[in-house]
Amino acid sequence: MGVYLRGKSWYYNFYYEGKRYNGSLGRISKTLAKEKEAKHRMEIREEIRFKNGLPKSLPLLSSELRRIDMKMISPCVYFLVKKREVVYIGQSLNLLRRLAQHGEKDFDEVYYLPVSESEMITTEKVLIRDFNPKLNKIRMEKTTEGGDLSGSLC
Repeated sequence: MGVYLRGKSWYYNFYYEGKRYNGSLGRISKTLAKEKEAKHRMEIREEIRFKNGLPKSLPLLSSELRRIDMKMISPCVYFLVKKREVVYIGQSLNLLRRLAQHGEKDFDEVYYLPVSESEMITTEKVLIRDFNPKLNKIRMEKTTEGGDLSGSLC
């Protein structure tokens, strides 16, 4: 359907992959309404294409997640993926150098989450605890305060 005028406001309405998207564009010109609707369609297409290609559970992080390319990436927490399943999570200041050290691990994709150097270890531990990848070795320890469990890397 595209854009349409109701009263003094423009609205958009379209379907993409069987799902309906609609909403108000406000009191703007018809030309601007068409531009905004086209931009919204493109954003939806890109978001769905990106999320559909991600391994299980990673769409929750998709707004911050980046697919690796062949440039230097640092610092970051990274995800080794095999058949759309996260099998290992690590952190590195130089991802490409670190990936070269993973020769023994079986994976077919790599994703990374940019983080500050000061947040790398904490972010890695939290993600390992939450995802529990099969190739990470975790030792669960009871803390003396309140009996909470905290993971530490082996």
